[in-house]
Amino acid sequence: MGDQENIILDDQEKPEEVLSLSGERSYTIEQLLRTIPQIDVIREYNVIHYGSYIELKEIKRYSLDFNKRKRDNLFSTADLSRLFGSRAQEVFELLREYGYAESKKGHIRFKTKTLVTSFDDFILGRSRDFERIVFNGLDRLLKRELEVGKDGEGNWTSREAYLLYDKRAQPVPQVTRSSRDYIFRIGNRFLYVDFFYIPSQELLELIQLRLTLIYQEQMENFFQIISSFSIEREVWQKGQDRRKNFTEILENLFSDTWSLFDLDYFSLQIHSQEGEYRFAQGSFSCHLGDTGEPSWSYRDYTEELPPVFDLSREFLARNVQLVYSQFSGEPITMDIYMRSRSVNNIDPRTSVLLHSFIKMLKESLARVIETVIPILQMEEANRALKRHLFLEALRIRNRNSGENINRIINQSLSVIKWIYSIRDAVVYAGDSDFTKMLRIFKDLDQDESDLYTLVDTPLTKESKMEGNYIEFRILEQIGEDIRFYFKIPMEREEEGYLGGTAVERIVRTVFLQYGLRWPHRGLDRIALWSLSGNTGMITNDLVTRLSHDDEWIATGSVPKIVGRMVKYFSLFFDLIFSLDQNLESGITAMRGSRDRLTGLYNRQTFSKRLDFLFDRGEAFGLMFIDMDTFKIYNDAVSHSFGDKLLMELASIMLEKSSPMEAETLAGRFGGDEFCFAVREKSMDVFQEQVCDLFSAIRDQELKTSFFLDDRSVGDGFEINCISFLHRLLRPDVGGVRGGGLEYTEKKGAPPRERLIRLYEYYRREIDGVTAEDLDRGDGAVVSYFLDTVTKKIQKNKIFTTVDKEFSLIVDLFLSLQMDNLTTDRIRTEIMARIGKKVFVRPIKLRISAGAAHSCEDRLRSVSSIFNAADGRAYMAKHNGRNGLFGPGNQRLL
Repeated sequence: MGDQENIILDDQEKPEEVLSLSGERSYTIEQLLRTIPQIDVIREYNVIHYGSYIELKEIKRYSLDFNKRKRDNLFSTADLSRLFGSRAQEVFELLREYGYAESKKGHIRFKTKTLVTSFDDFILGRSRDFERIVFNGLDRLLKRELEVGKDGEGNWTSREAYLLYDKRAQPVPQVTRSSRDYIFRIGNRFLYVDFFYIPSQELLELIQLRLTLIYQEQMENFFQIISSFSIEREVWQKGQDRRKNFTEILENLFSDTWSLFDLDYFSLQIHSQEGEYRFAQGSFSCHLGDTGEPSWSYRDYTEELPPVFDLSREFLARNVQLVYSQFSGEPITMDIYMRSRSVNNIDPRTSVLLHSFIKMLKESLARVIETVIPILQMEEANRALKRHLFLEALRIRNRNSGENINRIINQSLSVIKWIYSIRDAVVYAGDSDFTKMLRIFKDLDQDESDLYTLVDTPLTKESKMEGNYIEFRILEQIGEDIRFYFKIPMEREEEGYLGGTAVERIVRTVFLQYGLRWPHRGLDRIALWSLSGNTGMITNDLVTRLSHDDEWIATGSVPKIVGRMVKYFSLFFDLIFSLDQNLESGITAMRGSRDRLTGLYNRQTFSKRLDFLFDRGEAFGLMFIDMDTFKIYNDAVSHSFGDKLLMELASIMLEKSSPMEAETLAGRFGGDEFCFAVREKSMDVFQEQVCDLFSAIRDQELKTSFFLDDRSVGDGFEINCISFLHRLLRPDVGGVRGGGLEYTEKKGAPPRERLIRLYEYYRREIDGVTAEDLDRGDGAVVSYFLDTVTKKIQKNKIFTTVDKEFSLIVDLFLSLQMDNLTTDRIRTEIMARIGKKVFVRPIKLRISAGAAHSCEDRLRSVSSIFNAADGRAYMAKHNGRNGLFGPGNQRLL
């Protein structure tokens, strides 16, 4: 028995006991030799396919007779000389030094190490080029070629070819009368078994079964080793790219098993509808070279697998369940396709190894997924918490901006642009107080960089498509039409709306995941996206829109598709929703503290801010402003024109407050009353500041267009001249004493009669002239009203003087009425007489103002400071107007 133990040594080394992972001894080929004494020698070969021929390379020899085991791979020195020439002896010495070869009775014997090593592990201590030459030479020496073909009668020319390509799977004997040499095949492994005598059929079947079990147990051990490493939580917790980890596991699981099936192609498709499994979802395919070198390809979406035509060479399994998702209520499944170079390896009707492989692959992948999911869920919870804290911090920071909606937008856009690499942002806010205030805050925040462009009209469909803009609507809940347009960066050049962007890539991936055909027009068919900050509204809108396109999408899949797309962009929607909420808070604060027309602080907020300044104990000054000419423009032109004057005055106040201290306040106190406060300890500096503001208002010239034709009033300073003159004729307009409010015009009266009745009213009620003394001639009427209109214009300081052109227009206006012409004909005649439709005249803002400072004596409260400034403004108003009175009731300007 001791001698028998010695003869099983290989290369003078005693093999270790091979144990399975269950702790039991694995069944090996050596044990097969011991249990079946009829076997003399087993030689194991690898088969490499080359079309018209195959190569066989012996990798190991098994025998209980040590001498027979040592007879393998014996070569002469002439064989080495033929390969390496004069360097043959040098090569042999290196091979012997590094344990690849030995001298045996005048011959050279290559050890098992040489047979199984790859070039990556082949080391001779020389350059890699030299080592490659030696490795390739030894590889040619250790291989033998066999032609693959059939003779004239259709029989295979070699039993190896017959075993590889014939559809009958059974051991093949040597073709002699007393055959004791058989070939057994496992994938691309050939096991040549020499018997002491001709075996029975039962013995051959037993050996075939035992060999299958040996390789199956090796495969199971290999899978368990890889799987045990793959389910280590630390591997997944530390890994940054889990998809890469998962593909590496697939490569490892497949690296040693391909040879059991002699494969040349392998494809695995994993289907999942849940985002948390996306690290595993996709297509994993592998092409194998002649020697099994893999060439992997990965895609994050699944592909259609080819149909099976030859069951002896191809295998396809669909919808193999890996894990059941409790979140979606759907299983995570895999499809697997395998193609073999030779027959009978992957036929499910005969291959026991195939069933074991599928079972172990399924269990291994399921264990990996079940290991990773809790980690991902924990990380998702942490991310959700961090996202919540991040959004909450952003909301708090924006709320600290209070009413400054421009700063709120800039802060949110800085985050959105940074995270999503947004190139450009455009904002449209319609014609509302929001737009007005936004422009005001943009002007006040000139030191801050603008992260968006404010436009007057919404972007057209063509503009959005050309620029790859996505449109978001916000603040719809409070009735505002505010739209944000985000220019999505391109990843590659593509045609079509949003083509080549991350949006297009993600949505296309979602469609492919559901097995849907990507529409020809891409995202044009889904939407020219007009989204909102409310994800519920987004989801419902897209579901409705997609459900109508039943030509290319199944209605039942629409909610899942939309839900997946919204989930992919959840952070973007969260940021928009946060912007929506922050802007709503800012607008609420703005509308509660600001005057909607001018954008200045309202009376309540201004008073509170003034109290705050006073309570801090710091010196400040207050300027009270009363617009002198406000009423005449309201009465003689329109209230909208009066509003424009108020806004012009407010814009000057805001502009002048920008370069001053941070505690500068500009407010609207009443209809035409304004206040301006500034923190300033020095009364002299404060007086300089208010004088500068007063001069800026007083010197502001407004180029006003008086138009004679019948047109709509524009956004600028424009006055309908004929309407203006009609209004100036009214007794209650322009400050004329008398019972003007009691005057009523006769409806339907012709122009001449109306003008004469008005003339009679003026003369009788205002001038006190009796009916008998009235001169009703045309010249008297025209002259009287020409003088009246001129005095009203000069008294209210609309113009300093009425020039000849304007007097001519007034004269024509009156004379043509006396000729009984209608208003339209009057317009036409005047334009024909003076030769133009519009004439421009400058008008100026007229104000009376008073200033007070907290450092003055007897001003020991906010109300006393305000009363002092108000009283001085009243003093300026009744001392010629358009003046400024300051401390000590002294006239400053």
